[in-house]
Amino acid sequence: MSADLRIFESAPEAVDAAAKLWAECAHEAARARGTFRIALSGGRTPKALFFLLAKPAFADLPWDRTEFFWGDERYAPISHGESNFRGANDLLLTPVGAVADRIHKMPTAGTDPVKDAQRYEESLRRHFGEALDPDGFPVLDFALQGLGADGHTASLFPEKPALQENVRWVVAARAPGSATIRDRLTLTVPVLRRARRIVFLATGREKAEAVREWLEGTEPPERCPAKLITPLGGSRTVLLDREAADLLKNR
Repeated sequence: MSADLRIFESAPEAVDAAAKLWAECAHEAARARGTFRIALSGGRTPKALFFLLAKPAFADLPWDRTEFFWGDERYAPISHGESNFRGANDLLLTPVGAVADRIHKMPTAGTDPVKDAQRYEESLRRHFGEALDPDGFPVLDFALQGLGADGHTASLFPEKPALQENVRWVVAARAPGSATIRDRLTLTVPVLRRARRIVFLATGREKAEAVREWLEGTEPPERCPAKLITPLGGSRTVLLDREAADLLKNR
């Protein structure tokens, strides 16, 4: 699978590259369209990215013109330690003074993830209005993606119904039995594919097998959902550290 693949000696170098891509895209979007729309991901590696972006070196980013969305979220209150929103809010949104009405967190404190997925989609439809692509989908400027050890990205898990969704923007999803919080909300494949810039960031040896299957393996996309997130009109960049890329033959 072709991609703009960049491999770094260490995780901090990969994170630094992601921050520079974010900054480049943010400035470009703000100049061209007046706002920068980004979908954030959760996990360990993005937290390092958020911490870096909150430093003075990135103070000139158009934070007051950035619209924050989430690619997925665990269905739990934002006080929960595994909340993607909480991690981003503590490490990035609060430190940079993100504008409150530009923070579009997923509703996860209820009791019905299906209804809350519909609520989030409705909020996105209000936000984007008629600024949709010819197929009626929103176009994010930047979709930050991670990669799970099973090949999932966002909360698009192997062999789950969400992978087949081609109309809805947001759906409820169910993580495998080993997950602490199984109920999730997630953006769908057609939304993520339409981002102007898709950036995958994966680090650590525990991701090496998933990276190998994703970029060089023969399993169908239903078994490795990250394979589904190929760009439609935009670009995709894959940022790995040496450990995550360890099993790749073509690097």
